[in-house]
Amino acid sequence: MSIKLGLIGTGPRGRVYANAIKEINEGLSEPRAEWLAICDIDADKRARFCETHELSGTQIEDAGDLLAMPDLDAVVICTPDHTHRDLAVMCYEHGKHVLVEKPVAVDPQGARDVCRAALDADKVLVSGFVLRFDPMAVKLREMVRGGAVGRLLGGTVHEAVGYHHGSTYFRRWHRLRKYSGDLLLHKGCHTLDLFNWITGVFPQRVAAFGGTEIFLPRSDAAMQCRDCSVEDCIYRVTPPEEEPAERSGSSGAGALPIDACVYNVDKDSTDTVFLSAEFDERVRLSYTMTLSHQHDQRRFNFIGTEGEIIAVMGRSEYTMELRHIPEEEPEIIPIERPEGGGHKLADVDLMSDFLDRIERGDDPEQGIRYAYHSGSVAFAAIDSIESGSIVQIEEL
Repeated sequence: MSIKLGLIGTGPRGRVYANAIKEINEGLSEPRAEWLAICDIDADKRARFCETHELSGTQIEDAGDLLAMPDLDAVVICTPDHTHRDLAVMCYEHGKHVLVEKPVAVDPQGARDVCRAALDADKVLVSGFVLRFDPMAVKLREMVRGGAVGRLLGGTVHEAVGYHHGSTYFRRWHRLRKYSGDLLLHKGCHTLDLFNWITGVFPQRVAAFGGTEIFLPRSDAAMQCRDCSVEDCIYRVTPPEEEPAERSGSSGAGALPIDACVYNVDKDSTDTVFLSAEFDERVRLSYTMTLSHQHDQRRFNFIGTEGEIIAVMGRSEYTMELRHIPEEEPEIIPIERPEGGGHKLADVDLMSDFLDRIERGDDPEQGIRYAYHSGSVAFAAIDSIESGSIVQIEEL
């Protein structure tokens, strides 16, 4: 029987999931899943979305009306981060399975509320962690859990965000914690979730240092590039003659002009973080996030009693090697680079996994724990930076 889905939010990620369902159903005699209803508060945007994706589901403005539909099985939430908590909890109160875009919520209490609601409802919770399906992540999980480096002692991870990519967050709503929870959460939760998922261990306490180190206010810069006399700024943007009606990831609350100065805009997000975390089973993590690199990369080093794995996941470099003691020569692990890039690599895999869990009637508890801890290190790190203390992570 086809799974009946509701979509809340028709922005960029909503478009991704509409295309994913279309691809999943391609060639099937009966659709595996179908959109029962499309919900968005903007009627014109909602109508354009349904026309573009050829969707015949009911168009709805209010999420409560969507959840009242008796045939609805599951909901996909693609709204801005700060709305995730209330919508997800509401879905669970109506007994629905939920795929919510990451992060689950923008503060620790919100994350606990969502995960506890999922446990109470005994329904599936999946968040948008597409990197779990990256071939390198899959291989790392297999090797680390399979004992390739002996007993795991810990790892180092560097979230190297390309300078241009990093600057775009400070022209969008992500620069304000009330909307994103902080860039460490919004951006870093992908990688922090990967560490949990690869190793199978969960964090207990965190110590962190960081803040806004790159995009500090500049008295010689204007509020917008069009008015600025700093010609050699690497973040300078030439604005179009007319602002586009829709800007991917930039519209809505807190949106700024395309050429807003990344130095002088109001912001409270970090752009540089160094943290140490202790996990169960005596595993430790050293993690950094910085926004001053040529290209986006995630650099992993998993260290064990019998060697280490060094891996770089990025568009410009995609390599992995095993250095096993007492052997001197590293073993190059062949990993085929996936086509495309970014989130587009595994959207179909993520949606298929969500449908699999619903169809199998999985015990949702383990998935809920992973969803909770995808953000717990980031929350604790922000607390540690502000308090100057080691922060214990509260379990569900």
